[in-house]
Amino acid sequence: MMKNSTLLLLLFVVTGFSGLCSPPADEDVSPPEILLEVKGLELQKDNPDEGGEWNICVKGMGIRVPGWNIDWCEEEEACMTVSDSTGRKAPKVQFVSWVFVQQENRVRVFLPEWMPSARSQWVAVKGEVPFVVSCREAVTPPVVVKLAEGASVPLVLKEAAMGKDGSPVDVNATLVVTKYKDVGPAGGEYKKVLELAMRTEFPVSLRNIELKTTDGMPVKHSEWTWGRLSRSWGMEKVEEGKLQVSVRYSQGLRKCRAVIDGKASLAGFSMGKNGWGAHGGRKADGAPLPVRMKADEKTGLCVGAELIGLSIENESREKEETDSPQMLFDVELSVNRTAVFGSSADMKKQSLPVTDSTGRTLSPAMFNLTSLTSEYWKEGLTILRCRGKVAEFASPGAEWLRIQGTLHVPVATMQESPVYELPLLNGAKRQIPIPGATSAGGDGVDVLVAEDAPSCQLSLENVKEQEHGGVRVTVAVEVEGVPFDLECFELVDGNDVPLKNIESAGTGHSFSPEDQKSSWYQNFKIGSIDGMEKLRVRLKYKANMETVDVPVDCKIGLGGLLP
Repeated sequence: MMKNSTLLLLLFVVTGFSGLCSPPADEDVSPPEILLEVKGLELQKDNPDEGGEWNICVKGMGIRVPGWNIDWCEEEEACMTVSDSTGRKAPKVQFVSWVFVQQENRVRVFLPEWMPSARSQWVAVKGEVPFVVSCREAVTPPVVVKLAEGASVPLVLKEAAMGKDGSPVDVNATLVVTKYKDVGPAGGEYKKVLELAMRTEFPVSLRNIELKTTDGMPVKHSEWTWGRLSRSWGMEKVEEGKLQVSVRYSQGLRKCRAVIDGKASLAGFSMGKNGWGAHGGRKADGAPLPVRMKADEKTGLCVGAELIGLSIENESREKEETDSPQMLFDVELSVNRTAVFGSSADMKKQSLPVTDSTGRTLSPAMFNLTSLTSEYWKEGLTILRCRGKVAEFASPGAEWLRIQGTLHVPVATMQESPVYELPLLNGAKRQIPIPGATSAGGDGVDVLVAEDAPSCQLSLENVKEQEHGGVRVTVAVEVEGVPFDLECFELVDGNDVPLKNIESAGTGHSFSPEDQKSSWYQNFKIGSIDGMEKLRVRLKYKANMETVDVPVDCKIGLGGLLP
């Protein structure tokens, strides 16, 4: 969840500008008139378990104008107003920023301490957003980059920036290796993650980075993340320790302004007459609504549900030339500790009825509870978040939505295995009894069992000492043919007390239905290993699984939750 409240505006770009199927022949051609259409609405509660505040997000999808590349937004020059159907206006538009994600362009509008009125029917966004666009691109000559964090090479980007008079300017740039490290077991076929970033003296637009071996052969990789001036990939280890890199960038940057005039509501989206159609947030009107907790009749566990988010989207399907309306309900379930939520529900796909303020019954919200993960967000409670999807919008003029019914969710108790020791070495392994399936003796010593008793393999991987002291290590366990559900690994000292100088740096789980084999891993950073020759590991796992009924009854409008 975002810690600060924001009004996030993503834009669907449309143009009636003709003759743009291919790049213009020269720089005298004017940039297109970009018109922006609101395509989504999102309500979120920040830090819900701490009585957090609601924020609203009007959003859409960025699509490139044919023949032009939208490079970034000139945020300091944006001018917008936001208001609701009651006439209440946001007092201040603080900031607009451009975000580059998977080749989609997004703009954020921060509105300090503003939310629509509780009974608002819509939110209107009007104003102008300045953009930088381009109609040409170029590729740098290949350079050889050493695969080591901090390594860099200089580049010259021809006509990649705008001078004060708008004319093209050459740019001196530096391509930097900001990350090159091992990937844990979740990386699958990829063993390394590589991240490259471009640093420049003037604003430029990075379109792509091409990777090849030093003899010009393509490198097998998977693009993992996009940034405006950076990219990261998963790949096999490059034994040579070098790659040949070319940078594709925009040339002939031009400025243009875009008009937005649209409304977003629970019933969908519309355009205004002039176009195609914040940090802080504020608490919902009235007193804070407590999470409804109720004791389950069968288990005695106290369970509760709270609606913490609502998204309304009109996703464009370019191939079908249609829009797909949907509403997404984010529900937070809670249960008193030491209980935890299980990994899957007996009824994997479940539904909850949804109605709006006009009295209309909508399509039910469908929840897929096949894969569930507990999260600890509040002392004394275990938290689980799930999402339900409705394939339509509310009725025109609707002021609120109500989702009501019962979800059937697996709940288990948390138990601990004995402590096991392994040499702090890469590839260290040990066969141990499957926790819960056999008994084990005290002091971490296994009780002798029959040869056919179920066991599993505990191992250490990716053990690597750090430059500034300490060590990285991946703890993993593999279980075959026996039901088992690991919650986490715990590293302890000689007195079986959890280590304090450690940090958990990522987890993963995989399951093979063919041989019923499950494996878990958890990455750790240990701050100091002075005198530590062995690693002491305890497994925390789920047992005594039960399915409990969780009542859900929440009402939400554009201003947040309602009584």
